[in-house]
Amino acid sequence: MAVWDRWLRGGDSLVLTPTEWKALMDEAFSPLLERELGLSYLGSYFWAGPWEDHRRRMVRVFLINQSSGTLQWGWAFDFAPHLSGKRLAWHRTDRSARQDVWEVSPDFVKSTGQARDRVTFSAWGRDRKAILREHRRAILALLPLSRRYYAGTARPEALLRSMETALEDPYVRFTQGTQLTISAAFLAAALGRTEHGRELLAHLNISEQYQETRRLLTEQLDRQPRLWPEKGETGDDPDHR
Repeated sequence: MAVWDRWLRGGDSLVLTPTEWKALMDEAFSPLLERELGLSYLGSYFWAGPWEDHRRRMVRVFLINQSSGTLQWGWAFDFAPHLSGKRLAWHRTDRSARQDVWEVSPDFVKSTGQARDRVTFSAWGRDRKAILREHRRAILALLPLSRRYYAGTARPEALLRSMETALEDPYVRFTQGTQLTISAAFLAAALGRTEHGRELLAHLNISEQYQETRRLLTEQLDRQPRLWPEKGETGDDPDHR
């Protein structure tokens, strides 16, 4: 087929088009993500679960470049806005889906050589079967990490602690600092800790021309209702179930 007749660097390596690559990732990742995490493919490198308790699980391809990547896993919130220019917008539909917080494998960030290679995948290889095997190998290495992350952040309090710890990491601040700060602030408010949310927003790195946006965020934060009770209010400690 002509669709497979693209060759890389004149050698015996096949490189997939973006459309071909997305189709292959759907084939390689979707069955496992559905079975292990309850996620469905939304297209455009994105898998998501249903909304539950104001959150949904999401996995996305972290693109290193246009032909290689790894997986990033995290959460989306139905109460946290994101910045759209100088306005606030929300991402509650499949079409507008995006992650409010996410992480990648430590091997992808801190390792080199084989350790990093085992958690990455690419759109090129000897043939399509070889490319598919590489993707399946990577997801089998990444699934245990994502399961452990979701188990450790299932409770809103634990998720907020995880997000604040992540914000101390320079790599995390560089890759997702703005949205992560906004999301942590709104999660704090949703836990009844509005003043703490204000403190988090005060550290948001926004240029002078976007100071009106900071005001809009603060006003929206002050209107955020509590979504989860404090420990003991229901006779149950949510961290010790």
